[in-house]
Formats: sequence, C-alpha cells, structure tokens
Amino acid sequence: MLMIISLLTGCKTEKAKELSTMEKIQKRFMELDSYESVVRVAYISNQGKNEYKMRHYYKRTGEYRIEILEPKKVEGITTIFNGQKVVQVNPKIEGKVMIEVEKSPYRDEILLGNFLKNYFQSQETAIAVANLPEGETTVFETQVPGGHRLLDIERLWVDHKTLNPHVMIVYDQNQEKRIVVQYEEFMYNKTLDDALFFIESME
Repeated sequence: MLMIISLLTGCKTEKAKELSTMEKIQKRFMELDSYESVVRVAYISNQGKNEYKMRHYYKRTGEYRIEILEPKKVEGITTIFNGQKVVQVNPKIEGKVMIEVEKSPYRDEILLGNFLKNYFQSQETAIAVANLPEGETTVFETQVPGGHRLLDIERLWVDHKTLNPHVMIVYDQNQEKRIVVQYEEFMYNKTLDDALFFIESME
C-alpha cells in the first residue's frame, strides 16, 4: 500500500511541475544565448511605409549583425555592432565602404534581443493571450526606454506551437504603429561565428 501511495504521489508531483505555455516561453527567452532570424521590417511614418527583408544575428552579450536582403537597391548593406561601436558596410560601393554610425533606437528596436532586454529590465510590463488567424499566441508588452514620443511601447506575439516570435510591433505615444517586424524564420540558440561581428580596422 505504501508503494502505491508513493507512486501516485510521485505522479502528482510530476504533473505539478509541468510549465504552462506562458512559463515555457518565458523560460525559453531567459535561456536565449543567441539567434539568427529572417524578418520583414516595415518603418511607418506620416510620409508612408518603407519595407525591408533582413537577416538578423544576435548574441546575448549584445553584439548584432543586420543584413538587408531586399529591396534590391539596398541589398547587401550590413550593420554590425561588436559591443563597442556600430559600423555600416556597403558592398555595392567600390572598395566596400565601411563607415562608423551612431547607435539608433530605430535600429535597436527591430531586434528581438533588445525587446527582451527591455522586457526583463522594465517594471512596466504586461502579458496577455491573443488568438490570431495563425493560431494562439502570448503577447508580451514593455516600455521602450528613452522617452521617445515615436517609440513608446512595444509588443511581441509568440506562437504557442513553436514558442517562436511571430510578430513584434513598436507603437508611438498615440498607439499608432511605427515599426512592424514579422518573423519568417527563427533559429534559437544557434551557434554564431565570432567573425560575423568582427569589424575590420578603419585606419
């Protein structure tokens, strides 16, 4: 009898330990060390919309690489942050021109890694469940630091089946969409070569 009770108790304990979908997503993001993704990014302003297809590489330590895949006229332009400085490389210009550029919230906020940093460091966050045509998702919301009127809050929809990001939207103070990032591919904790974030000497 004692053995049977012990076994039943053990089963209950195992069931109690099972994480909810929301907890699984949070755990997955807390354990995210790196990723590679293919995204479509739309920048929206009063003048219209600019759309790009990009490949993102990101490491938990903050380094990132953004490669533009489309449209054709800006294909190949690459932005690299090695943890110290940001450079932009344009292979279309003879000699492969590299210039140092300022960090920009309009660039940083298209990165999932930046959203997660904001989310885990902010005291103003919210979580909800939303049904999309593609299926059920969890929505994470956080404040964009810096007090920028055009980049106020951001929301991330995460697919319940794959536990991968589905779409991320940044809103202005009037709740108008300013940046939309749609995920086409997402490779979780992919091993990334350090050479992806290497910046050649500009001397």
